Amino acid sequence: MLVFYKIFVADFYRVHFGFFLFVTLILFGAGDPGQLLAFHTGVIYAILTNSFPLTITICLWFVYLLKSLLFIREKLKEEAQQFLCYSFSSLSKTARMTYWFTTMVLINMPILLYAITCALVGFYSKNIIIALLLIIVIIAFISAGSFVADRFFYRRITVQTAKENKFYFANTLPISYLFIGMKYLLAEQKLAYGICKLFSYLLIIGMYHIFHDLQNNVALAAIIVTSFVIAHVVLLFAQFRFEYQSLAILRNLPYTDNFRFYAALKRNFLLFIPEVIWLFSRFKFFESGILALYMLSLSIFLYQSISLVGLKLDSFVKFTFFLFLFLVIIIPIGYLAVISIILLCTAWAIFKLKTQPY
Repeated sequence: MLVFYKIFVADFYRVHFGFFLFVTLILFGAGDPGQLLAFHTGVIYAILTNSFPLTITICLWFVYLLKSLLFIREKLKEEAQQFLCYSFSSLSKTARMTYWFTTMVLINMPILLYAITCALVGFYSKNIIIALLLIIVIIAFISAGSFVADRFFYRRITVQTAKENKFYFANTLPISYLFIGMKYLLAEQKLAYGICKLFSYLLIIGMYHIFHDLQNNVALAAIIVTSFVIAHVVLLFAQFRFEYQSLAILRNLPYTDNFRFYAALKRNFLLFIPEVIWLFSRFKFFESGILALYMLSLSIFLYQSISLVGLKLDSFVKFTFFLFLFLVIIIPIGYLAVISIILLCTAWAIFKLKTQPY
């Protein structure tokens, strides 16, 4: 909420400071100070007892609401607010509406306070129907404004995605914490993704051509799977950097550590779906399950290990190279399921220790 306050509320009052100063001078500086209370009380009674002043007041409130919505729309168009497309789009609609409603209340605080004052005077003077009408109108305005602001926000996300993504499939992915990383992948790393998948295909052909007599050997398959994951280090690094920089604000939102870890695990699974399909089409179900678990465990271990080496690709590549050599040595020994569990638990431990590394 603090982000919304700084971007929309504080900026709105800063930009319109001159307007508020002018209105304040007109309302409180033009007349005799001794007559101000009587003057404003008379205006409020006129609003409560006469339909014409009431209509004018509601119209002025509506104009103020439109002004605030236009301001929000223009702010959302700014490049500086692009991070909102990634950060807040993963929230549920209810959570977003709560943020927008609070923002609209703060922006419309002057007319809200005036409406409450009019309503209190109305209740005191027995003009209960008009007082209730004013309360209903201002709540309806703020609620409608929240809905419109959310539509502006969603349209901004759609436009941003359409500009970045020329793939129809990417545009059909839901906007959620899970899929927003995949949207970024298809938007910014299409070529790298294609090269990685081509390399995986060449690995399968090359390794089985060289070791044609070991085609059903699980250890060889595990080494190929290790090569799959190593081939994707650039994508894993980019996904990690995207999450911890572009989505950094999400760490201040009510997402638990468990949720974020499982989301990263699911994104890695989506990244390796073609390889998982190949495994289950090539080996028995149990063996395929062990190999898929190993691939997922190794990928999430590498993903979380980036927080140990820092956001330096050359350091991460060196770490990955030595890890590959180590795994090639121990994989023929066996116990692939044990290795997978160790990698998975280590990844979880790194994540808990380095929850907010940047």
